[in-house]
Amino acid sequence: MKYIVLIILLLSSNLAGAQKGKFDNLYEFTYSELKNKFYDYYDYNKTSDAKQIARYYLQKAKKEKNTLEIAEGYILVHFYEDYPTALKYLDSLTTITKTVKGNLYPARTYLTKGNLYYKHDNLKAALDNYILGLKYAKEQHDEKQTAYANMSIAYINSYIGKNAEAAKTFSYYLYNGNNITDTYQHNQIRIALISCYLEINKLDSANILIKEGQKSILLGKNKYDPNLYSYLSGTYDLKLKAYNTAIIKLSNAYNYFTNNNENSNANYALYNLGKA
Repeated sequence: MKYIVLIILLLSSNLAGAQKGKFDNLYEFTYSELKNKFYDYYDYNKTSDAKQIARYYLQKAKKEKNTLEIAEGYILVHFYEDYPTALKYLDSLTTITKTVKGNLYPARTYLTKGNLYYKHDNLKAALDNYILGLKYAKEQHDEKQTAYANMSIAYINSYIGKNAEAAKTFSYYLYNGNNITDTYQHNQIRIALISCYLEINKLDSANILIKEGQKSILLGKNKYDPNLYSYLSGTYDLKLKAYNTAIIKLSNAYNYFTNNNENSNANYALYNLGKA
């Protein structure tokens, strides 16, 4: 199921134009703080706010001639551009980061391009870039990017039906991912593993993780995750032939996804609802 958000890990008006209303004080924040703000908005689908942060970030980096942060700015901005423009931004990262020292690039460039290709269903190009990202991450002894590369390849394996193979990778990083401390990313790995377990009928293992996930999101603020887990739980009930409870859970998930323009997720929920 392609609802899973890939783990990993952008141009417009002048700086003054990017600062309006609640964003009047963006100049007070560091690059790290701006990036955290961006992903907070991005994770909760606050598109307009995230775009403003990304544009300001890039303009700030250009004004200060900070090469590394210009590269990061392009990565942030590309999330909200059309496919050809986003690809041009990412292609430019190779040139921009050529003289950047450290172990972040070029692995980050290839992993980010892989995500873009995956998002637009070009699986071969996505896999080629993930493999290159993995190669450079290993050469640079970057354990975090190595983990992301391995999991990105696992997402493709899951998408093409190699769920048993993908489950091994997701399971390893769910319980041994010392470099993956972010709660959001940890949740995405759990969701990916649940999806694999449901596909290969490891239902007891899937149910344990579903309950674990539902418990963890009680403290969350978004409505997306509870409905995603409702879908997964409904699919689990469908596998058990508990059709009445499956219908309730899948209906709730379908209604939410439909009302929030999550069309791909809505289609999966509707398909399983029809089976139930």
